[in-house]
Parts: sequence; C-alpha cells; structure tokens
Amino acid sequence: MADRIVIAGASHAGVAAADALRRQGFAGDLVLLSAETHAPYQRPLMSKAADYLQLASERKNLKADVFYSDNTVDLRLGAEVADIARGNKEVRLADGETLAYDHLVLAIGGQPRNLPPALVSGVPPLYLRSMDDAHLLHRQLGMARSVAVVGGGLIGLEVAALARGMGRAVAVFEAAPNLLGRVVPPDLSRFLLDKHRAAGIEISMSAHLTRIAGDETGYTVEVEGRDANRFDMVLAAIGTLPRTAMARAAGLDCGNGIAVTGSGRTSDPAVWAIGDCADWGALAGIGQRFEGVQPATEQARLVARAILGQGAGDLPIPRYWSHQGPVRLQTAGQLGPEMILVGQAAEDGGLCVLGQVDGVARGCFAVDAPNAYRAALKVLEAVRLAEVAARLHRNM
Repeated sequence: MADRIVIAGASHAGVAAADALRRQGFAGDLVLLSAETHAPYQRPLMSKAADYLQLASERKNLKADVFYSDNTVDLRLGAEVADIARGNKEVRLADGETLAYDHLVLAIGGQPRNLPPALVSGVPPLYLRSMDDAHLLHRQLGMARSVAVVGGGLIGLEVAALARGMGRAVAVFEAAPNLLGRVVPPDLSRFLLDKHRAAGIEISMSAHLTRIAGDETGYTVEVEGRDANRFDMVLAAIGTLPRTAMARAAGLDCGNGIAVTGSGRTSDPAVWAIGDCADWGALAGIGQRFEGVQPATEQARLVARAILGQGAGDLPIPRYWSHQGPVRLQTAGQLGPEMILVGQAAEDGGLCVLGQVDGVARGCFAVDAPNAYRAALKVLEAVRLAEVAARLHRNM
C-alpha cells in the first residue's frame, strides 16, 4: 500500500481523485497541490459561462472547507509544481520545497490556445480559464456595449450568448466554415448557427483575422476582405491545449496530452494523469482527450481504484453540456465531423442527431431536445453494454 499520494492540480479531476481515494480506503498521506491561491472551485468548461461570472462575485467551491480537514487531505494553495524528479519519486515546488511520493497524479488541466502574436498589438484580448480571468471578464462586460468573440466553439458561443442576453452588441468571428466544426456534422452546425443568429448575434464564418489592436478605449478587429470594426472588448476562445510541459521535461510520453493507458497510468508506473491534461488510452493506441466535468470525475474514480489495486474497469460514456443563452446543448459519446448520421429527431424547435462510426452508433448531439437526447443516450448505452458483454465472453 502506498504511504503518500501527491495530486498536482486542484481541478475537478484532482479534487475528485482525493475524494475517491479516501472513499475507497486509502489511509496514507494525501497531498493536494494547487498553483492558485483560491480554494478549489468550479470551472465548468462545458457548462454555461455564466458560472464564471458568478465565481467573480460568489465563488462556488468544489468542496466545503471541512472536507479537507475531515478527510485529512493536505490542501496546499499557491503550491505550483516546478518539476518532477521521477528517479527520486519527488516533486519540486516553485518555492524550492520537495515532496516525496509513492504515486503522483497529474490533474494539471489545460490552458487557452493563444492567438498568434503577430496578429495582436497593444492591449491583448481576454482569455477565459481561471477565476482571475472571470473577474476581468465580469468587469469588462459590465462596462462594454460591444463585444467581439474570436472562436465559435463552446466557450466562445457561451460568452457570446451571455453578452447578448445582457443587451450587448455581439459579433463572433470563426475561422472555420462551420460552428463546432471539429465536433458536429455540418447540418447540425447550421442548425445551431441559425439559432444564435435568430437571437441577434452576428456570426461570421470563414473569418480570417489579420489584426487585433487594443488600447485603453477598446479594440480594432480586422478581418481579411472586410472592413475593420471597433469593439469595447474582445474575448479569444480558440480552444484549449493540454498542459504537458512539465511531463515532457520529466521524460513522460506525451502526444495530444500526457499519454496514459486505459486506466490512467503514464509511461512511469508511479505517475498517473487525469482530466484535460490526459491523452486517455494513448499508450494503448486509442488516445482521446476528454474535456469536461463528468469525464474528469470518472477518470479520477477509475485511477483511484487502479492505484489501490481494486481493478480499474471502463469509463462510462462521456457526456457534456453547454448552455448558450436560451440554447441548451447536450452531447454524449464520440463526436466529430466524420460521423455518419443515422437518426434525427425534431422536438419543439430542437434537434437531436445520432451518429455512427464504422457502422456502430458512437455519439449523439442535441440542441434544445432533452427527450430525444435521453432516447439517443439509451441507444449508446445499449451498444456499450453489448460490447462489454462480447469482450467478457471472448476472455472466458
């Protein structure tokens, strides 16, 4: 049995791992390191961006303070891990302190993808990832009359819908020809586009930015082939990158994230990775990154079982949600533009599609269609159950 487990990152995944380890009987030292000075809080990347603004005035902690004392979790705030000395099984903190570990769990999350420096001059645009970002966004939305959002992904659309609901003039600039083009098929993308345009959001597709110039009065946004426009604030939401620099420096295998097995173990048997930083299953040849609260929580529970030798099992079907003003998105399973649509259901102005990959139902995406989404989810769960049963039969 391990004597000390260190969790780097007090994210949803990190806190869930601490909770799961105690619930499943780990009685050794448990250290939870947070680079931030705030108590661990909710940062719902796939949920409504309004939660970020609520954090700015009324923080939503992941756990009550007594959770850490009652469960003997050594929560250390402002404790940033600088590097990992795998040979000694130690982490070195930015202040020079070293901590030994028997198992190390990396739950260090992701970071916003930045705009190319050549495109930006003067005051930089906003990015949204942390509580400090939320404070700044909250202040600027309160003063702005016009808002530009660079990026038509989930977070960009959430903030655009939020700003529009506050009565702001909002323009979204998306470089790709389709909204959420890496996630959903074109037909569903167009359906979502129509929804947001009907709400009064100006959305420009295939919009290639050439310059964003910021000063104390606002921003000038220039798009190829179009007139320059002036905005009071600009949010850049062009995706998230996994934090891998520390893992790479430590010699851990990395690809589209920190490469792990189907149980969360990295190329070092004493080091694990969960949440946004993990390339789940990459060491088994089927890597995939899952960004969201539900996948992160399930990965944490699975890794806790694996560390304690209780058998890891399989991850449940990943599920995500996003509230974009009055628009509600729900997704499950494997998503992507390569999906072949095999089912479609309309529901009171909403739409739900079920997609297949290689002839097997793998994912669903719903816009304002919760009943159809639940029906599609049952199909996915039935497929998964059949595959698990078939695998068990082969192994008998």
